[in-house]
Amino acid sequence: NLNNSLHIGKIHIAATLPEEAFSKAFGMDRFDFLLEGIQLLHINMERLWLKQIEADQLVINKSSFKIFWDLANFNDSLKKEHRYPQKQIQDLPIPILIRKATLVHSFIEYKEKNTKSDTSGKLQFFQVHGTVNNITNRPDAISKNNKCTIFLNAKLLDQLGVNAKVTLLLRNPNGSFMFEGDTKAIAVSALNPISVPMGLTRLERGNINKCHFDFAADDSSSTGKISLLYDDLKITLLKENRREEKDKRKVIP
Repeated sequence: NLNNSLHIGKIHIAATLPEEAFSKAFGMDRFDFLLEGIQLLHINMERLWLKQIEADQLVINKSSFKIFWDLANFNDSLKKEHRYPQKQIQDLPIPILIRKATLVHSFIEYKEKNTKSDTSGKLQFFQVHGTVNNITNRPDAISKNNKCTIFLNAKLLDQLGVNAKVTLLLRNPNGSFMFEGDTKAIAVSALNPISVPMGLTRLERGNINKCHFDFAADDSSSTGKISLLYDDLKITLLKENRREEKDKRKVIP
């Protein structure tokens, strides 16, 4: 419009195949992204005529980001760096610079099917509010600032308060990034919906009073530390499912 802004009602990015069929066919993550109430504000019209996107702010009023990964069908030949957001930004077909993006109300789900438990766990974040600074693939902008920073606050499993900061290094050959954050207090049994299917661990009792994490990572590894304050903690390590144990007995001499 005349105020150099763009308004879009809805964008939905979804695979045509269901989760497990997609995983078997392609051996990679399956995405389902829904964005609603999109506003791109203070667009640089001169850049737009040159087929470039430059704007001061992107606002997404409502959004949902769902990712599914089946460990049994993962194609290890795919380069890991192509899966990370900073690489996806660099691969965009047109130059882009958005100085700040705001997620007003969002939902994030990472669903992983574990080959050992033969079940899927859902790492779900509710009531997500976030900001993303310096979304760009332009070399001139990256030479001035090569960091894309993400600030998020949310509720894990709609119960545990989480605050996090993620720093993506743009055009880094190793795909380097850092993430750090804190969680609030929770009874550990509330985390079993993810610890049992994804980690084969049952949290029997206890409380997490506070947790702080700080990691640095790249395409091949990550290093860091977790500081966990807890009391009266009891954990049970679960065995692999019976079907897998039976299969293993068949191959043992």
